[in-house]
Amino acid sequence: MFTAGKMTIKHDIRRYLDNLQYRIDLLKKEGLKVEFNREIKTDDIKDRFDVVICCNGLKTVLPSIEGLETVRHIEAREFLNKDMNLPENIRNILVIGGGMIGCEIAYSLACEKDINVTVVGKNKELMPETVLANRAQMLWMMMGNGSPSGKKEHTLKRTVKVYNASKVIGFSNGKAHIKANRDRKDPYTPWKSLIPENVKNPFEKELDPDNTEDILIDTDLVIFAIGGQADDSLYYDLLKAKAAIEVYSVGDSTEPGRVWEAINGANEIARNI
Repeated sequence: MFTAGKMTIKHDIRRYLDNLQYRIDLLKKEGLKVEFNREIKTDDIKDRFDVVICCNGLKTVLPSIEGLETVRHIEAREFLNKDMNLPENIRNILVIGGGMIGCEIAYSLACEKDINVTVVGKNKELMPETVLANRAQMLWMMMGNGSPSGKKEHTLKRTVKVYNASKVIGFSNGKAHIKANRDRKDPYTPWKSLIPENVKNPFEKELDPDNTEDILIDTDLVIFAIGGQADDSLYYDLLKAKAAIEVYSVGDSTEPGRVWEAINGANEIARNI
């Protein structure tokens, strides 16, 4: 949550965090002990607590792409944790990943930094797992037809370029090599309700994976917003060691998801232990 709150458009999360910090400060006065910036091992907490709740997040692995070492690149969460600070002389940014975090970062960069941003996503649609209202609002803003304030003067001067149903296959000479499906749909359809992926639509035409075109774009920096895997290693180590009477895993350490699932999952456990 702290990471997501780095973006200006995530003011709702920052307000929630301010409220959470206020409540924590009150509890600290009553004896709650809080430690930050400490990595926990099984031996550190074994037999010290009756209940342990693991919420240590996810782990990310960057894909192997030819020529990646020739271009500056960074993982999305690391980029946000560094307050979205950009190296000098960055004018063209490529965001790999068309999910919610990739689109939010792309919009934030175009809005706050006024630079050229391109998103490349493998799915046929942007943000396929995002609810219609949030997805529609983000698409309107990315295409320059809307803004957080609702005022026309706050819309993007440089809209976000999108290649959906596409894949980055390499980097060379300051350019990204993209293989894009020729039959890809217009990515900017904010009025469109998406059918869940687990529901088969008999009327939807499948894209031919071999019907592609090669596209080159200028790239000074690559940001990987491709999600990650649940970091459940500590949870299973604690279970194996029988470190506590009850051991739970919540949030991204169980399954990568949204803030809503993480908060409610932790709240449900806390109310029932």
